Amino acid sequence: MSHENQNLPVYGHQPGEGPTLVFLHYWGGSARTWERVVKRLPDRGVLAFDFRGWGRSRELPGPSGGCG
Repeated sequence: MSHENQNLPVYGHQPGEGPTLVFLHYWGGSARTWERVVKRLPDRGVLAFDFRGWGRSRELPGPSGGCG
């Protein structure tokens, strides 16, 4: 699923029902890092999203809040 908030497109994945767990990926990773874990939690809501510019989320044009 893709979300757009304040012109910031972000890809996220939220299967299941029940209490929601949030998974964050490491630098250079993506939400896919958590696919095997998510499959083992069918009764939980899971939010695993790609940070801006990583995985299936686009990077906004222009300078970012990172370095450079």
